[in-house]
Amino acid sequence: MILRKRVIIGFCALLTISTASIVGFIMNNTRPHRALDSFARMVESGNLDDVRLRIYFIEPGAIILPPLSLDELIAFPSSGFTIESNRLAEHMDLLRHINSELLVSSNDSHSMDTRIHLIFETTEGSRLFDVTMWARPYRRMLVNGHLFEEIQIFYDILMRFLPEHESNLLRRFIEDGGL
Repeated sequence: MILRKRVIIGFCALLTISTASIVGFIMNNTRPHRALDSFARMVESGNLDDVRLRIYFIEPGAIILPPLSLDELIAFPSSGFTIESNRLAEHMDLLRHINSELLVSSNDSHSMDTRIHLIFETTEGSRLFDVTMWARPYRRMLVNGHLFEEIQIFYDILMRFLPEHESNLLRRFIEDGGL
């Protein structure tokens, strides 16, 4: 009887530790610094076969009231498209610039008028990290839900995959200080 209790207690302890470890692993991988560094290691290995980029985009100058939430942007008709791994791999030179050193925390409070959302994920749909733009005050963006100063590389990546007309509009908007 005592042996049976010890086995049950041992099993419960092992189950608790295992569950805590898995939850901790998932939570740590959603933190922006770790997620970007993990992505940087993937890019450095040169293998993006299992990575894709989903882009949700609405022209920055479009007047849409009230400001859009992330869910509204994703649900917005014809705002999204996917860049598969073979096209993504053509831009390794640009992707190599993504790392946690780019992240400069912002302590400002924010509200969102979401016009751009980038999701780097595996081809099975597991999210590696995401970037949401624009957080007000402008010149801010969310990486995995955490507020940071604007990071130019994500605009550069976006402009590589937008149609020329929309890319030019976004470039002008950024240069004119519209953000």
